[in-house]
Amino acid sequence: MRFFPLSVLLTATLLVPVQPAGAQLTASATLRFPASLAHEQPVLLVKDPYQHGTKHEGLALLIVGAAGMVTGLIIDEPVVTILSAGVGGLGLYLYLR
Repeated sequence: MRFFPLSVLLTATLLVPVQPAGAQLTASATLRFPASLAHEQPVLLVKDPYQHGTKHEGLALLIVGAAGMVTGLIIDEPVVTILSAGVGGLGLYLYLR
């Protein structure tokens, strides 16, 4: 059960979406000022240079998930195996999207 804190940290890291700082500043500025005073356009994902969820990231997550599943099966740790299957599933989703 040494892997339980690490698996919780890995799960929390994967579930929290990463947002660029510009999008956070735009959102806070929109909340602070009324809609009539906000002249900035919202940040579009198409123009975002830090866009996440590409095919390359999906392929990397597929590889990491497969390696984790094999490792979990070898050391006979079901938590590692299940979390690795989740990482691989996320990678498959990003790759096929």
